[in-house]
Amino acid sequence: MGELLLEEINSSLDQGRSPVKNAFYRTSKLDGTVGNLFDSGEMRGSLEFKALESDHIEVGIFDEDEARKAFGHISGFKGHPNQSKMKKHKREFLPAPNKTFIEPIQKKITRTIQEVVGDGSSEASEESAG
Repeated sequence: MGELLLEEINSSLDQGRSPVKNAFYRTSKLDGTVGNLFDSGEMRGSLEFKALESDHIEVGIFDEDEARKAFGHISGFKGHPNQSKMKKHKREFLPAPNKTFIEPIQKKITRTIQEVVGDGSSEASEESAG
């Protein structure tokens, strides 16, 4: 599931789109190029997932320096001395706790979970039948 989410996030960003539903995402940079968050590649390259307890995963940027950059993009540079000017450069590329991924990604997540749960339940029923 983690790999699926990383692929979907990166696919959206490659196209200059946010993978987050109803997100603000400035698509063009000041120089007119597409804002795909891949100038140096360091921040996007640090996007990863962690397996957590009880069948959960966390997707994010866990490197401290790169996480600061990510926070700036996601929050619109909250705390920046020129925050009012910087807010227009906001790029929400990871969902906040109160947000979700766009519908196509959510559908893939749901389908993948159903396949895994379906596979697990069919194996369990075969074992109990044998």
